[in-house]
Amino acid sequence: MQQEWQINTKAIVRVGDLGILRYDCKIYYYVNVFLLISRRILLKVVSVINYKGGVGKTTVTANIATELAKRGKKVLMIDLDPQASLTFSFINVEEWESKYKDAKTIKSWFDDVLNNRTTDLLSYVTKDLEVNKHIDTKLALIPSHLGLFDVEIELAHGITGARKRKLVTNKLKTLSILNKGIEKLQRLYDVVIIDCQPSFNLITQNAIVASDNYMIPTKLDYLSTLGVTTLDKHINCLLTELNSGIDEFNLRDYNIKAKSLGVVTTMVQFYGQELISANKDYYIQLEKSSVTLFKNKIRENKTFFNPNSRLPVVMKRGNNTSEKDIINDLKAITTEFIERVGL
Repeated sequence: MQQEWQINTKAIVRVGDLGILRYDCKIYYYVNVFLLISRRILLKVVSVINYKGGVGKTTVTANIATELAKRGKKVLMIDLDPQASLTFSFINVEEWESKYKDAKTIKSWFDDVLNNRTTDLLSYVTKDLEVNKHIDTKLALIPSHLGLFDVEIELAHGITGARKRKLVTNKLKTLSILNKGIEKLQRLYDVVIIDCQPSFNLITQNAIVASDNYMIPTKLDYLSTLGVTTLDKHINCLLTELNSGIDEFNLRDYNIKAKSLGVVTTMVQFYGQELISANKDYYIQLEKSSVTLFKNKIRENKTFFNPNSRLPVVMKRGNNTSEKDIINDLKAITTEFIERVGL
C-alpha cells in the first residue's frame, strides 16, 4: 500500500523546540506511522512454510536459528505447527508435558487473546533449552501444542460481516493477532523465525501477515516442487486481497508486506560437484518458475539429523566428510539468510 509521506517538518521542529505535544491530526498520524515502521525495521520476522511435510522445514528453522544465535543474534523461534517438531527438537516430551503443555505454549497465548485477556507473548517464551548450555547468546522458543487445531476453528468464527467493510475489517483483525503480539517484542530480538504447519490455514496466514519475509524449504521431487509455485501464488493472492481491502476502506493501521526470501532446496544428493539427475531436473524446473532460489543447498544424511539429542546439527563437529559437508551447508544457508533478510 502506498502511503502519503508529506510531513509538516516546520511544525514538528517547532513542537520539539517548545517541548509541547501538539496533537495536530495530520502530524500525529505521520509521526506514528513513521515510528511504527521504524520499530519494525529493528526486528525481522520470517516465516518458514511449505504445503508438504517432510521437506526439512523444521531442520531449516532450528539450524538457522541456532547458527544465528551462535553468531550473536537474538533469536526467537515460534512453533506454529501442532505437530510440534520444532518444539521437540529442543525440549523432550516429558519436560513439555510437565512444564509447558497446560499454560506456556503458543496455543495458551491464542486462548488468552481469544478470551479477551491482555497478555504478552514474552510470558510464553522459554530459554530453558539444552542448546543454551553451549552458546552465549541464548535462543528463545515459544512451544507449540496439538490443540492449535481447535484455535483454528475459533479464528474462523471471527471472520464474519454483513457488509464488505465489516468483513474486510474482521478478516484483517483476525489475521493480525500474531502480528500485534510480535510488535511488542520488537526491542528484545533481532529476528523472529516462525515454523508454520504444512497448510495455508488461518494460523499460517497469521504468520504471513506478521512477517517481513517468508522462505520455502523443499525436497527436489515431484510432489514437493509442485507445491512450491502453488504456495507462492496463494501467498501473493492473500497479500493482494488484504492490501486491496486496506486501500479500499482506508484502513491505515495495517501494514502488510511479506516478501519471499526464496526457496531452500533440502535433502539433495550430489555426484561429485553436481546434483544427481533426479534432483537436477526438478531444480531446473524451479529455476524456470517465478520463484527465487537460495544459491546454497542442504544435502541429505538421514542418520545425522537426530532430534533426540536436542542439539541442532550446527552445534556438532561432524565425524566424517559427509557430516562436515552438511554442517557447512547449513552455515552457508544461514549466511545467505542474513544477507537476504538484512540482519
